[in-house]
Amino acid sequence: MILRAVHYQMFDHERRVSGLESWHQLDGEVALRFDGDEVRFVSWAGAPGGYCIALQAQSFFNEGALSAVEMTTHPYWAPLIGKPIQTRYADALHEVLVLENREERLYLAAQYGDGTQGGDCIRIAKHPPC
Repeated sequence: MILRAVHYQMFDHERRVSGLESWHQLDGEVALRFDGDEVRFVSWAGAPGGYCIALQAQSFFNEGALSAVEMTTHPYWAPLIGKPIQTRYADALHEVLVLENREERLYLAAQYGDGTQGGDCIRIAKHPPC
């Protein structure tokens, strides 16, 4: 699947994403747009073993609950745009989803703000969570 665009779907209280943080954290979801108008949504969920990261074809939230913020050109995402990417879970509990191509990786983890695994938010980082 060739990634074409990325949007953070955010609640109003979290709409301040700076460009040079070492990681981003969202309560909402990430919308990944691929060739052929295919969209996949990534957010935190409650299975298989507690809070985890889930990937699905429909939004996790009701229409109108979130606002989209364009992230396609952000330094985290730009190296993946226009290239085929694969997704895989890094662990059996699905707490970390890895998006990767031959040169780049991005980690989406279910973590709390203090970095504790299994949280009810999405932490997006260039390095694997601790």
